[in-house]
Amino acid sequence: MKKEGFKIRINSVLANILIVFGISIAGLFGLTAISEIGNNGYKYDTETFIVIVIIMLMGIILIIVGINIKNKIKRVRNYISIASCGTKTFEEFASITGKNVEYIEKDLKKLVSKNYFGNTHVDNKRGMIIINDLNITEPITKDDQIMHTAYCSKCGTKVVKSKLITVHCSHCGAAVK
Repeated sequence: MKKEGFKIRINSVLANILIVFGISIAGLFGLTAISEIGNNGYKYDTETFIVIVIIMLMGIILIIVGINIKNKIKRVRNYISIASCGTKTFEEFASITGKNVEYIEKDLKKLVSKNYFGNTHVDNKRGMIIINDLNITEPITKDDQIMHTAYCSKCGTKVVKSKLITVHCSHCGAAVK
């Protein structure tokens, strides 16, 4: 199992757990407060009511965090599918997703720094993300002269990388210089 795929799956499960717990907590304490107010009039003291409201808000926060994680995972999967045919510029991602370039650049840099894509780096000079795990079949252009194909010394996996950096093989984790 690939490391980045595992991270995406773990975050997806975490998001579902947070949403379920958030709905359970907010729903349980919300229904408790509503049923007590509706049936017998309000019989709790102020401190108890504040605790119920705080616990309900914690449940709502869990739901929001879970939804945000699910949205991040959707974006990661969308970016991976867009880049599956090779390295893409921020402008290409922006035109395909309908988001502005600044948003795409910030989002991709954050996701790359959190290692959602595995063997990936951002080329700030050319304004692009380079995902080395993918089978890149596009020819290298004149602007890409610093890029080259390397092979892992342990398993032979093809990696497209900059000559200036060392990356790790997506299959076995060995350093590829």
